[in-house]
Amino acid sequence: MGKDHYTTLHSKAGLAVLVGSTMLGMAGGVFLHPDFGIDKQNGLIRTGHKFASRGMLGLAWLATLSGLQTLIGEDDVKGLLFFAAPLVLAAPFTLL
Repeated sequence: MGKDHYTTLHSKAGLAVLVGSTMLGMAGGVFLHPDFGIDKQNGLIRTGHKFASRGMLGLAWLATLSGLQTLIGEDDVKGLLFFAAPLVLAAPFTLL
């Protein structure tokens, strides 16, 4: 096609979320699984896993909003706020 890939914020954030979520899931399964985890009692790994997962969720929201901004356009801020409102309302429930 002749176009460069992964040039927008949406694509870079989305790729980082895909890779990061996969890595966090695999690390959680190996180290923190309740039955056969290598370090299931390690508080430092649990805390790091928890905060890294929250960071991935924030990055996923950034990817979502930047994708909506690309679809809606730079000028329609009200439309972007309308679509972003459910994410803002869900934030306290997903970050607990």
